[in-house]
Amino acid sequence: SLFRIENHSPFQLYYSQDGILANPTSSEREFSKSCDVINPGGRTSYSLDVPWRQGKYEDRSPASHQDLLLVRCALAPLGTREGAESTKVICFDRVGEVIRLSPSKLSTTLGSFVAAELLGVRVLGLVATDGPTRVLRFILMQKEVTPTSVIGNAMRETIYPVPSFISTESSSIPQDEQSRHERVLTAASETSRLLNTGRILNEFAATREAFFGIGGCKSSGQYEQRKCSYGVGDEFSCKLVFSGFIFSIIDSSPSELAVLS
Repeated sequence: SLFRIENHSPFQLYYSQDGILANPTSSEREFSKSCDVINPGGRTSYSLDVPWRQGKYEDRSPASHQDLLLVRCALAPLGTREGAESTKVICFDRVGEVIRLSPSKLSTTLGSFVAAELLGVRVLGLVATDGPTRVLRFILMQKEVTPTSVIGNAMRETIYPVPSFISTESSSIPQDEQSRHERVLTAASETSRLLNTGRILNEFAATREAFFGIGGCKSSGQYEQRKCSYGVGDEFSCKLVFSGFIFSIIDSSPSELAVLS
């Protein structure tokens, strides 16, 4: 594939093409679920949900190549408060560009004490290359905790407390959300253990490993391409179900000229 995302951190990562939520084709989906997720230790191919963005409206120019390759990344579903606070945008077109996602922004799930403990931890995302493929790798890194970070975290808890109508009892939380909370707590526990044992790299070392795909970012055996064991004459079948087809006619801008369905 042309693009790939690898998650070498303990946290789940949520991502979506930037601007996709404003596209009419996404209007039927719930805002909080209009993103994809990659689990810890996983990697997945990435493609554009909207490979063009028309500019036929007044005062609106077609999206550039770089605009289409912007990706929103977060540590929680993009439509939630934690997702909005932890969201960063990165471009697949810029090799070497980095973003830093803050686990301490998940304070609603983690609690103020655990969030404060993770103030010096970031999930570093960096765009690198693997042959013709652009790869966005995520890995834990450690940074110095500044007084500004401590004050900002305390102010966030003071200004934006958990609303009183949100119950903390597990019975009132939807099953999928409760499962996500458990995974976040597990990731925080693992991160805390790595932090206390000095096994989280500083930013320079983490950037180097993410860029070259070495150390903690080296693909494990489960990702290596399996040797083909198919024989001559083997038969395979698949079933495809389509609800309809849409054809879009665009010019070189690209600007949408017509849509056939």
